[in-house]
Amino acid sequence: MGDMNDIVSNGEKWGGRERADISFKVFRDFINTNELMDIGYEGKPWTWSNRWDNEGEARERLDRVLGSGNWCKSFRNARCRHLETEGSDHSMLMVDTSPTFGKKWKKRFVFDGNWLQYKEVGNIVKSAWNNM
Repeated sequence: MGDMNDIVSNGEKWGGRERADISFKVFRDFINTNELMDIGYEGKPWTWSNRWDNEGEARERLDRVLGSGNWCKSFRNARCRHLETEGSDHSMLMVDTSPTFGKKWKKRFVFDGNWLQYKEVGNIVKSAWNNM
């Protein structure tokens, strides 16, 4: 079998030379033969970059989450996020199999009076109060 560090089309590639459509056949055949489905992603469309800053920079969606029909049916709301990674040329993938939709948690600030025992906090509060 060929290299599985691959993309399914030139649409998953930014920069670099365009590839012949036939070059994607092995990976596409692997996906189709195994009846896998791509669950998609949130975030930047690429997961790999050669990290060149000038001409020659290339980015590709080399990393993805594929699931069988049964898995995708069981986890129909599953989401994949592409996360920035500092120590690698590949992004991390975070898969959430049961994301919550529509729930927006309100972050409520509660001032703790005990903070006033610290002079710096008291000064910040006074400054903020005076600037209102």
